[in-house]
Amino acid sequence: MGAAASRKKPPVVIDDADDNALFNAAFTNKVLNACYLDTREIRQRLTPSQAKLRCDCGAYSARYGSLIFRGLYADEPAKPCQDRYGYVETDGCPWFLVLDGHGPNGHACAQFCLDALPRSFDEAQGSVEERLTQASVKTNRALHKSKVESRDSGTTAVSLLVKDGVLYCSNVGDSRCVLGRKEDNTIKAIALSNDQTLYREDERQRIEASGGRVLSIGQIEGSVPLDHVWKCELGDEIDSDGDPPRLWRKDAYEPGTAFSRSLGDFTAQELGCSSEPEVQKHVIDASDVCCVLATDGVWEFLTSQEVIDICVSCKTPKEACYKIVAESYKRWYEREERIDDIACCVLYFDGASSSDAVASPPPSRDAAPPPRLRRRGSIVAPAAVVEAPPS
Repeated sequence: MGAAASRKKPPVVIDDADDNALFNAAFTNKVLNACYLDTREIRQRLTPSQAKLRCDCGAYSARYGSLIFRGLYADEPAKPCQDRYGYVETDGCPWFLVLDGHGPNGHACAQFCLDALPRSFDEAQGSVEERLTQASVKTNRALHKSKVESRDSGTTAVSLLVKDGVLYCSNVGDSRCVLGRKEDNTIKAIALSNDQTLYREDERQRIEASGGRVLSIGQIEGSVPLDHVWKCELGDEIDSDGDPPRLWRKDAYEPGTAFSRSLGDFTAQELGCSSEPEVQKHVIDASDVCCVLATDGVWEFLTSQEVIDICVSCKTPKEACYKIVAESYKRWYEREERIDDIACCVLYFDGASSSDAVASPPPSRDAAPPPRLRRRGSIVAPAAVVEAPPS
């Protein structure tokens, strides 16, 4: 074989404005064959961002894109998408927001909070961290006072505000923000937020001190011991059991939330569920390559490192969004009886190159996937149980 014939073909860079090409590259036959939806139906469920978007990040700039997939629920075929994505500029600073509504009115709660958070931030005083905290708490109060029903509905909210070359991540709930950072010739996933679920011992203690009860469905049904110790480092591993610890009243099986912080959810907040966010900050430098904000439609079956590896394999942020959503879609259908709403936003920082980095090897797929489950979800009630939780 001649030298010319042995040359590798240059990678194909797809224009972020070409949604048709991006879709075809991500939703391959392997993905499409994983579920019964055809290409037309999938396309109808996707809401992409505009193309060629860019923002300033101090000494750096960033390209970014977003994509939302409306979930598939066999028993609720017309269920509206409850995920939301927003981009605003406050004081000239870019602010990315990703929200995941839940409950019967979650879509309205998420939209209300997406609209209200920037206004609340503009009215807040103090440091960036203090203003983000005030904005979350104030928006939560406004939601409860509004005409939007939020007693048993609400939303998570993860956001990334960029000011003077610093990333400020504010998080309420179990959506997530992850940074892709170059270390030792690889790009590693670095958490900018910590999932606020009852897997965390500090969150369980806070909930129990406020009068809530923490039990999984298995514990309620008697298949899991009451003294069971939960161990799942979300982000680094996947909750393969699909039966997370949940928040309940001591005398009734409600509200059954799997998160420990949120906006809305008045019933859960009476039991210690908090609207106060955890805020982390990170100074951007040349080692930072990308950043991903996404709802648990992504994180339910993909680790943080797997998502960053997808970003490394792509040339543009919107291409990464399509491939993240496509892989999440496939995994949901393989593991569950439904497909959750999926939303993600990807930033690529200019000035830091990932071309010479090596993605971490993916975990083995030899093992058969676990059986499809019905216990996942932000809010559930145990089936065929009417008595009060065990004391």
